[in-house]
Amino acid sequence: MKIIFIAPNLDIYGGNLVMMKYAQALSQRGHRINIMAPGDKRRIEIPPKISIQESSGLKNRYLSFFSFQLNYLPWIVKNIPRDAEIIIPIYSPFIVHAIVAKRIHKMNKAKILPLFQDCREMIWAGRYIFWLLRQGFVKNNINQMIVVSNYLADLIRRNSGIKPIVVRNAVEHEYFYPREIPKENYLLFVGRRNISKGFPYLIRALKIVWKEFPDLKVRVVSPERTPAKNPRIEHLQYQGDRKALGEIYAKALIYVNASIGESFTLPPLEAMACGTACVLTNTSGIREYAQRNKNCLVVPIKNPYQMACAIIKLVKNPAQRKKLEQNGPKTSSKYNWSDATKKFCRIIES
Repeated sequence: MKIIFIAPNLDIYGGNLVMMKYAQALSQRGHRINIMAPGDKRRIEIPPKISIQESSGLKNRYLSFFSFQLNYLPWIVKNIPRDAEIIIPIYSPFIVHAIVAKRIHKMNKAKILPLFQDCREMIWAGRYIFWLLRQGFVKNNINQMIVVSNYLADLIRRNSGIKPIVVRNAVEHEYFYPREIPKENYLLFVGRRNISKGFPYLIRALKIVWKEFPDLKVRVVSPERTPAKNPRIEHLQYQGDRKALGEIYAKALIYVNASIGESFTLPPLEAMACGTACVLTNTSGIREYAQRNKNCLVVPIKNPYQMACAIIKLVKNPAQRKKLEQNGPKTSSKYNWSDATKKFCRIIES
């Protein structure tokens, strides 16, 4: 089959990494895979035999969510392969683009199967996306929806009446596993340094933590360029080295996730797989695997004080830290890409 994925860009986002797993699996099963990415960033590794369509002329600055939508629509309509049999938008607003392209070009045999990875709390897009799913224009023109967590499936059913199929994200266990190496005296944060990932709240929490533990270091792994350095914060630019990231997870004393909204966030599960104690904000994206006080500590979103208290508690209590370190790999072992890709491919092929 000719299968088209539509993504905002090919930057190093978690959603793009998930897409590449499925694109590669489908390609290995003999399908022709094309990825349309109108954005101007390309830093993710492209598996062999996968075709890419990009545009250097379209800029996605997210200054205006709706102008971004309108800017990408003509390019996708113009360039979508007319022989597409399956169209998979991995960013929910592109469902509209796929429907418009299918109608204009009378691609009557093409099926639209969104891979839904978004959450209601997303800056700019969250409310619009869930409003969009309630519209008949969308519900009546998608053939099936795939979502990354049970919680998200339930949320979509209650808000729109759409009944998705769940294919949970997974862990690359060849990179993320416990290592027999000593822990180092640093906290770890993996993700973009923006409000959606809760980075400003983490900084405020750290100011409280440093009053009690002034020597505690922080490592921030982000695809963004390194900013001016705070002497206690080391910024590492992530460029796709999964093996090196696994070692950074494994050496960390504590992993901290500060997000204000996620659909299924992978870094905490990767940290658990590496045997690192986790402090996680209570987003929908962790409810698939987080077990309070068993494999992680859970704190309210946008609450630097509670986050700081949880970090201090784990720094002071090696026994509790050890408990979380031992239970994390047991949790992560339930999530593997072999099962996820097989299920995804069965859905597409059926």
